[in-house]
Amino acid sequence: MRPLPWRKALPVAAVIGLGAFWPPWALVRAQPAGLTLELTPAAAAAEVCSQAEVRLAVKLSNPQRLPVGGYQLFLRFPAAQVTLTAYEPDGIAGAYAANGPAPFGRGFAGCELPLGDPWDDGKREDVFSLAASVYGEATGEPLTREAATLGTVAFQVRDQAPAGEAAFSIAIEGCSGTVGQFTGVFDPQGKLVPASFLRPVAKVQLEAPLLVQNLTCSLDDQAQGVRLRWDPPGEGKVEGYAVYRNGERIAAVALASIHEFLDAPAPPGPVEYAIAVVVARAERLCRAQCRLDLPGETATFIRGDANHDGRRNISDPILILSHLFAGTALSCPDGADFDDSGSLDVTDAILLLGFLFNRGEPPPPPSPEPGTDPTADALGCN
Repeated sequence: MRPLPWRKALPVAAVIGLGAFWPPWALVRAQPAGLTLELTPAAAAAEVCSQAEVRLAVKLSNPQRLPVGGYQLFLRFPAAQVTLTAYEPDGIAGAYAANGPAPFGRGFAGCELPLGDPWDDGKREDVFSLAASVYGEATGEPLTREAATLGTVAFQVRDQAPAGEAAFSIAIEGCSGTVGQFTGVFDPQGKLVPASFLRPVAKVQLEAPLLVQNLTCSLDDQAQGVRLRWDPPGEGKVEGYAVYRNGERIAAVALASIHEFLDAPAPPGPVEYAIAVVVARAERLCRAQCRLDLPGETATFIRGDANHDGRRNISDPILILSHLFAGTALSCPDGADFDDSGSLDVTDAILLLGFLFNRGEPPPPPSPEPGTDPTADALGCN
């Protein structure tokens, strides 16, 4: 993390808990500048599953165009419903110091009140804190725009989180009382700018996911593949389904009346399948899952080693071209798939030649050491 530059930074305690030395009552003044908290995107609902995400954009409102040097943020979030995952300084290129519960941050030592709620215990509500400067490498000027997006805080919805309203707030009280923890804006000299909160609370409705029921995946020896079967969701106007293998979308089932799918041929090794429901021409984010360990040898190879001799040289692109245009057999098609696209074409030979003789980009794994293919496809390697 880059240190906050002196004189062009905030005189905040960006080290211990990101607490500042101004009392919270100093915020209650006029309204020339202020922080607003909004949900991004504008959707006010999210499904309850680990694939779902809640994103909150922190926006600065500065109608009088006062020079702003930095800001600090203390955001309280419902720890029983979401997990803090990321902070993205979207519109401001300055240095910043962010903190929160582990594993995102180091936690808040000393934020314990006898009757209060600790900031990092994963229960009730926890806190994300931020101290930031608007000065970046490209500019040494303060921020004077009427409105700006300072950054976005991202949360992952917890599996089995209680459905209902999830509230996020920047109007919070300090947990220790020794320093003033509050959300505020500062001028280039580090002095607190009088501010007010336009929208200090954002609310997101967490809804029960729409999932297929009783999903099973089993090996079909006769078809040499994996057969998936499921029952439709108990409610909702379903239009179809999307089938995923190891996180990659492999098929669409266009009719809601079809409740099975055959994946053939299926790659050997551990495989995770998932089914997403399609409603109003859009896939629902949450998916039902099933896992299967498929038999068969999982050969190791080096990507770009088309002839599977353990080396990459001019003979490999020649063999790829011979396979494409003369039908020469390949013992390890996966090794010839230089760009890991799941299919073989002339691009693989061109990219391999560039890598060998023109300092081109190296291929995806496994490379340079042999290994198994991390991407499921139908090519294989004997």
